[in-house]
Amino acid sequence: MNLAERIKQWTEQHNDMIIEGMVDLLQIPTIYEEETVSEDAPYGEGIANGLAWMKERADQDGFNTFNDKGQYLVIELPASEKTDKRIDVVGHMDVVSVGDGWNYDPFGAEIVGDNLYARGAQDMKVAVWLSYVSLLMIKEMDLTLTHNLRLVVGTDEESSFEDIVYYVEQNGLPNFMFTPDSSFQITLGEKGDAAFSLEGQIQSTIVDTIETFNSENAINDRVDVILKEEAIDKVTEALEELTFKHALVGNSLTIYGKSAHSSKPELGENALAHLFKLLAEKLDEEWAVPFNAAFNDYNGGGLDLKSHYEPMGSPTVNPSQCHLTDGELGLVVDIRFPNPVTKDQLQTTLASKFPNFTIENHFHFPPTEISMHNPYVNQLMGVYDDWISENQPAFYSGGITYAKLFQGVGVAFGITYLNDGMENRAHQADEYFNLSAIPTVLGALTDAMVRLIQL
Repeated sequence: MNLAERIKQWTEQHNDMIIEGMVDLLQIPTIYEEETVSEDAPYGEGIANGLAWMKERADQDGFNTFNDKGQYLVIELPASEKTDKRIDVVGHMDVVSVGDGWNYDPFGAEIVGDNLYARGAQDMKVAVWLSYVSLLMIKEMDLTLTHNLRLVVGTDEESSFEDIVYYVEQNGLPNFMFTPDSSFQITLGEKGDAAFSLEGQIQSTIVDTIETFNSENAINDRVDVILKEEAIDKVTEALEELTFKHALVGNSLTIYGKSAHSSKPELGENALAHLFKLLAEKLDEEWAVPFNAAFNDYNGGGLDLKSHYEPMGSPTVNPSQCHLTDGELGLVVDIRFPNPVTKDQLQTTLASKFPNFTIENHFHFPPTEISMHNPYVNQLMGVYDDWISENQPAFYSGGITYAKLFQGVGVAFGITYLNDGMENRAHQADEYFNLSAIPTVLGALTDAMVRLIQL
């Protein structure tokens, strides 16, 4: 029996266990909680509980495990003979905020037909669990390993990446890594990511306060505005001409959008962009005019960017978070940018568009690429041909994954693919995973690990 047949047989025999573990993990609300941060839970109890669940499961299954100060969990399968060679498969336990618009309990892990609904189903707790199952399968197959094989589970991917920065500092770079935090085929490179904070005073005749609720790397799906009493009639009249979803009760206005990943604004609808357009174009709010001009084109035309750069593609500009109190306005903008655009170029442009605002860059990774001729990359391409075979080329991504921190030896690979029966709902309401994709995804992940550790 060849490897592919063994993988398929094992997957069929363990199908109930695979789904039960997936459900259990998805039911843990692994969102960052500032109020429960502690020395052992640097990103809050929810994420720490998820990491503890994974460690307990791996310990029971006989793996070597190491939880380093709640920053990351290592689950390791050692090589057949002592060696320093290492393959890392890296995922993250943390998920983005839930947001509005769910038809299912975001942490209920409810199965409807073939779909399993939960926050983290696509980004990326299902991928973490299936990677663990792959590790377990390889362990039970008793194969010869020329590399040490690690599953590394991080805790801060949706925020600052401090967890895996620390991991690399403590462990060094492996010979190769991949993160199943994107889609098949292989991701040859990732656009840069720069998040900027704009702070400044405004004078408004329309609004008293503005508040948003989503993560900074998600398209804004809701903005709450408290209006000045004298502006209510004017706002009511202006809203009649606009088609976006909203609710006005007394002096409280809520504008609704649709959440999506910051790198895929075309899949969402930005409520903050709606607000700036309303204020600038319908209500003559002078302070909002440059915000509307800068952020009404999510491909960056308002920031003097081209719509497309070869070979990486289009930039994306996402005003994601906003806060206004006592005339002090704060805005967070997340920008994904291809070569040859730079963070310094973006900061200079923002400064020219908003000369009266303080602009600070609080998150930054430059664009990254890996060679097509890397032998590990070639192995992954072979896996794609054998398990997915949709004739998709390797590509560049606007998503930012842990591969950023493994420059030259890291890529994103999986877990979604064109005909997997899933709509892309990462960072959106009703995120789900199609359970019928398990044999293909698990087969590809397991085969990938086997090929890499036997190279």
